[in-house]
Amino acid sequence: MASILDLSFTGLSVLINFVCLIILIYYAATKYTFLRLCCALSSFVNLAISGANLARVILPNFPIMYYWIGYEAISAIYASIIWTCLLITGSRFYRETSLKEPLLIFCIISLIGLNVIYWVTVILNLKQMKDQPDLVILIFQAIIWMICGMCSFIYTFTPILTVHFNHIGLKARFDAEINNDINSSKDENDNVTKSSLDTIPSTEQKYSISSRNAAVGSWYMITIGFLTLGYATFYIIVFITPPFIPYHPITNSIDFMLRIIYLGVYGIPPTKGVLYWVAKNVLGMKGNLISLKTSASHSNDDNTMA
Repeated sequence: MASILDLSFTGLSVLINFVCLIILIYYAATKYTFLRLCCALSSFVNLAISGANLARVILPNFPIMYYWIGYEAISAIYASIIWTCLLITGSRFYRETSLKEPLLIFCIISLIGLNVIYWVTVILNLKQMKDQPDLVILIFQAIIWMICGMCSFIYTFTPILTVHFNHIGLKARFDAEINNDINSSKDENDNVTKSSLDTIPSTEQKYSISSRNAAVGSWYMITIGFLTLGYATFYIIVFITPPFIPYHPITNSIDFMLRIIYLGVYGIPPTKGVLYWVAKNVLGMKGNLISLKTSASHSNDDNTMA
């Protein structure tokens, strides 16, 4: 018989996934971007496997083998979406996206390798009629997942870190945007805004970041960085505990809730207040980001991210 704790965690996982799915569908419909659509689709499959996790707690005769096959397949879909979204976000910070970048190549190879491991596990489990994947396989998947995530993180946010430590030009342009937004006439303001929102290159002319995208990118860097650190800690704790823990419904519920938080960070745009706080406290900018007006040439880039 299922315990109250099992029902609480699995039920909470389903509830959080359902609420987040509704929110992501709303933003995908009202502020459409390809990334938000992917997040909504990933949230849907995450809700499905969360429901299966609840079902195996409630139903004593639930076919556990098919749950784990679904878990592996959906994990492959989720990993592909979440890390591809991160790489797409990162590509907007570079003047040119080249497949010759060693880190980008390694990210793609590790993501392909992770998918191969997931789908081979699915095939082997079906062929051998195993109730659940081997613990060694789960550990190996987690290691490759984290390697892929860390490489994607470094590739994506290297331009943001460069701006953070060399942000004099960015800060000056941001202040110019604010001062002209407040003190200038509309026509003058439009002209200055267009020039002040030119992308801010590094000394090597490698990166391409507007002041707004720097704030948005910093927000993603902070939130995704902490989430990835939390996910890594979760994996470490799970795999140093008794062998049955990785297969437990509560463990899987926490896993699914962490996944949906990732999707929420990607799919739900940060508010202007949050961007202002990031610009002021992380990037050291002055002024009021809320009053910042972007030119038409940059609005599309910003909207795809936030």
